Amino acid sequence: MWALPLSAAGAVTAAATILSVVPAAASAAPAGPAASQTTNAVGVASDAGHPARAARVGDTAAATPMSVAIALRPRDAAGLEQFAKDVSDPASSLFRHFITPAEFNQRFAATPGQVDQVRRYLAAQGLTVTGVSGNRQVVDATGSAAQISAAFGTHEADYTLGGRSYRMAEGVVRLPADVAGLVSFVGGLSDAPVATHGAQAGQNAQSGQLGQVGQNAQSGQSGQSGAAQPGGSGPSGGESPSDLINAYSMSNTVSSQGGSGKTVGMLEFDGFKQSDIDTFTRQFSLPGITPTVAKVDGGVTSLGSGQIEVTLDIDSVAVYAPKAAQIVYEAPNTDSAWTDEWAKVASDNKVDVFSGSWLLGESCESSPIAATHDDVNQMVSQGITIVSASGDWGGHGCGYNGDNSTITADYPASDPGITGVGGTHLTTGSGGGYSAESVWNSGSTGNTRSGGGYSSVYATPSWQSAVNSNKMRGVPDVADAADPNAGGLSINLNGGWESVGGTSEAAPLWGGYLADAGQLAGKRLGNLNPTIYQVAGSSKYATDFHDVTQGNNDTYSATTGWDLATGWGTPIGDKLIGDLTNVSTPPPPTNDFSLTLAPASGSVQAGQSVTSTVTTKVTSGSAESITLSASGLPTGATATFNPASVTGGASSTLTIATTSSTPAGTYTVTVTGADTDATHSAAFSLGVTTPGGGGGNDVKNGGFESGTLGSWTRSGTASVVTAPVHGGGYAAKIGPGGSGSYTSGLSQTFTATSAGPLNVWYAQACVGQFPFGFGSITLTDNTSGTSQTLAQPQCSSPRAASYVKASANLVSGHSYTLAAQNQDLSSAYFGSSSVLYLDDVTDGSSV
Repeated sequence: MWALPLSAAGAVTAAATILSVVPAAASAAPAGPAASQTTNAVGVASDAGHPARAARVGDTAAATPMSVAIALRPRDAAGLEQFAKDVSDPASSLFRHFITPAEFNQRFAATPGQVDQVRRYLAAQGLTVTGVSGNRQVVDATGSAAQISAAFGTHEADYTLGGRSYRMAEGVVRLPADVAGLVSFVGGLSDAPVATHGAQAGQNAQSGQLGQVGQNAQSGQSGQSGAAQPGGSGPSGGESPSDLINAYSMSNTVSSQGGSGKTVGMLEFDGFKQSDIDTFTRQFSLPGITPTVAKVDGGVTSLGSGQIEVTLDIDSVAVYAPKAAQIVYEAPNTDSAWTDEWAKVASDNKVDVFSGSWLLGESCESSPIAATHDDVNQMVSQGITIVSASGDWGGHGCGYNGDNSTITADYPASDPGITGVGGTHLTTGSGGGYSAESVWNSGSTGNTRSGGGYSSVYATPSWQSAVNSNKMRGVPDVADAADPNAGGLSINLNGGWESVGGTSEAAPLWGGYLADAGQLAGKRLGNLNPTIYQVAGSSKYATDFHDVTQGNNDTYSATTGWDLATGWGTPIGDKLIGDLTNVSTPPPPTNDFSLTLAPASGSVQAGQSVTSTVTTKVTSGSAESITLSASGLPTGATATFNPASVTGGASSTLTIATTSSTPAGTYTVTVTGADTDATHSAAFSLGVTTPGGGGGNDVKNGGFESGTLGSWTRSGTASVVTAPVHGGGYAAKIGPGGSGSYTSGLSQTFTATSAGPLNVWYAQACVGQFPFGFGSITLTDNTSGTSQTLAQPQCSSPRAASYVKASANLVSGHSYTLAAQNQDLSSAYFGSSSVLYLDDVTDGSSV
């Protein structure tokens, strides 16, 4: 869902928008999987599924043409995550030493061989590969509904929702294990739009719009009940650019900088009229703006109700950065296009700042988030600064889907690599100067107030920990004017003037401002969150920010300093810009080197060894002594180097030795070389099989060492984490929150190829002052029709996670379903939650 512009006319209702998570069960039986999938098939995140309120019409015609987007995982996701953090950290020697797309592909992207492996599988299913993104992240393909269903083990059906017809997939996507381990998301199985909404000039916005259209001053329509009418100097009574420049003390910044030489990109799923942009710039005596349109998946063929969003974004960027170039990335409103668009922006590397106002609720549209986060990490690593609207439903981030009870944050604002922007109600004094601000809140339901809350996906970043005691990231980070009745921007839409607001206004305002900052710095700035929090946490806060301390978003109240309604507050532009840019960047190392592995992967049977040659090369300066180390090894495995240190330009032999107790699976071993000036790493993919068990159908990915939930079926909220773990480098986290009765879970069906014990390590964490919830681990013998409960942990008081083993005996040849569930009944309490961790699920033939 997009953070739609809000206008002064009235609140809008819930959106008819679906980006479904992988369902626990389909409402209709899926078609059987293709023959190539019947052995060792693994579940994969996708947009399969449909909302309960959708009505099934019938099967989709077998010959119906379809397009899908298959997102691949980076080959070194952990290394990429760390690098994105390092280049954003003012205390790191890598701070703002960004890389190019070519360097990204060389170090982190899926390998050409992995891409070819996915291409070959698709071709074998009769699909036509139509393209691969420049960063090797997305493979696009086409085929008939019958071919798509066979390739992914789903079934296509036609549904109606909100008076419109859509095609949606039933079942859970399953791929062969060797392919599934490479894939993070499959999009295009549903053609339901990311957002469905409508708005016309001078009218209230229709269902689905994040925000509302302001009163057309010439139409004589009334604004929303009980709200003040827009009072700016713009034609509609909205704010003019000069009003906002004066209010936020931006005069010197805009006149001296203005974004000259910088490019701002925008995430869009609709189009705009150039004539509307021309009218806006002429009215306010701004330089002419002709945005470049970069079409993704064919772009938009006709203007829809999202035109107001695109127009607002373009105009808002121009308020503080009238001289910046603009690129509108324009795509159809589908989740496959969402995936393709982010990959294109990252691959193109043409923008210095990227602004987005289209959103996904974390608890209702989570499937594409992991793939998008990979693109965010790439963009941050390349120095692109990203801003996103925090949403317009207060703490109920899925309000556009009709869910006004679940407390959840909106993505992308919740991503630590993105600056989330909330909204305010702006009051100006004489001459348009700043007078006061409060949290924007025009009503307790609908898209009427500044979005904010805790992420259920991302842990609290280190740079936020001083002000956020919760274990999860909080948003927003900052704020700007958003109330369409008190701060909304006057824009021209189809020849009429409107006062339009929402966090859809606030985010691109910040996007333009940060383009000015990049111009002043003379370089890209990347992820500015660590710098923003460093400045705001210092004695400069009072001179650089307006601290918004009044009001609430109906879930969280404004407080002194950072809060979940407006973040740190709004900018005092001419003061803040210098402190954002006056952060010294350490010089690149005088002596530097590169490090590569050959081969970069290997497979062994437990108890055996594999070797690889570590080659170093001096890239600048003089050769120094490089110390080698390895991390990410599975249980029972060791790594040795011969020699343990080398002089730059020399090589060493890496030997990874496993033992009979090493669990089967695929592991990413990170090899690191460090000298006195620089540190570099490379990834080695280690495959381990167990004697006689590697090809069986026993528990797969039981230690989650693939770094994914591959082989497991997820319901509600579940993810892979690096702490706390029982063994290896990863574990599964179930909760907090969840769907329905706040329940989340993981399950896997397998066949025991031999008799013996099944061991499950689990831990329950009870977080906050009032944690309350229940966990359960059950094993169902599908052959005998019996089941047993292995564990039933409960949360009633705060408790840290501590792993406990549960066991059961398996009968050879029997089919079993292992299910772990977490019911978090305290997620509605501030800071309280119940979480279940799962790790090292093993039996005699686990892989």
